[in-house]
Amino acid sequence: EAQCVRASSRTAPRTRAGGVPDIHIYPVVREPDSPTSGGPFALRVTVQNLGTAPASSSVLRAQLDLNNDGADPAGSGYGTFDETLLERTIGGLAPGLSSRPVSLEWSAWPAGVHRLLLCADSTGVVSESNEANNCAVIVVVPAP
Repeated sequence: EAQCVRASSRTAPRTRAGGVPDIHIYPVVREPDSPTSGGPFALRVTVQNLGTAPASSSVLRAQLDLNNDGADPAGSGYGTFDETLLERTIGGLAPGLSSRPVSLEWSAWPAGVHRLLLCADSTGVVSESNEANNCAVIVVVPAP
């Protein structure tokens, strides 16, 4: 049976320092919930500013690790990824506001376990109150 599991979000406790932005990914919607090998799969991703100051424009990046074999030589906790699927500029966000959902669509998934790394502010241009909640790892296991 196919599975889509949010394996890790690297989310530290929310902090709201005075006058500092804090962007993160929320929510991640999977369509369909149980993809099949060779079938379509899509994620809808929203970037939100939890902070108390505006966040400048930043880049949302999605990376794919086919077969979940990425090593983690740098000790980042995420490992390596085979390819970048998407880089999208997200406009500035006022405190408490979210971006419009960004769609990431794929088809022809091979069988196996695959990881997707989604990172808001992937280039580190926004100085935030909490840098640890910018990424989420989604595990996708298509059914044959």
